[in-house]
Amino acid sequence: MWWTSLLFLPVSWACSYVELPWQANSTVPPSYLIARTMELSNLYGTTEYSIEAVPRGPNHGKFGYVAPMNHFHFDGVPFQVPFEGMNEQGLTV
Repeated sequence: MWWTSLLFLPVSWACSYVELPWQANSTVPPSYLIARTMELSNLYGTTEYSIEAVPRGPNHGKFGYVAPMNHFHFDGVPFQVPFEGMNEQGLTV
């Protein structure tokens, strides 16, 4: 049914991505300041967000990273998922 697409309407108003180039001097290539907004809010009363630093190590991978963690609660079972973030080498996903 076409009306089922309305269930995902809050997700369609999700996030904005911004890149601001800056250059310290003319001898180095430009760097970028990267930012995102989180407009997802509390989806259907089941989601919360927090910014967390995840250390590197055997359980977490080769690099540590900073990410907005999405905390979901479905049927009383809590779990968290990072949907995006930046690792200590500067890679953003």
